[in-house]
Amino acid sequence: MLLVSVFKYLAKNFDTRLSSVLYLVGYQLSNQLGSAILSPIVGNLYDTVGFKVAYLFLGAVVGVFTVFGAFVLISDKRIPKEKQSELKEYIQNEG
Repeated sequence: MLLVSVFKYLAKNFDTRLSSVLYLVGYQLSNQLGSAILSPIVGNLYDTVGFKVAYLFLGAVVGVFTVFGAFVLISDKRIPKEKQSELKEYIQNEG
């Protein structure tokens, strides 16, 4: 989640070419760090609770992060409340 929010910040505030390079570097770094940190944890989980339970647990963790991300990572392209009435008036006059 932290990585996605950092990527959104980079895309919003930096040039497209620079943000794409930062995306690639950030992705590779997070991939390698994630593998190094999570591999022993998941291996220990397999050994202690078994393969099936470990996969169900990992699936539940992914599900929680997916639901969390759906509610937290919303678009920044919302219309401000003070402009909504102007937009509604414009649409009514044009339609």
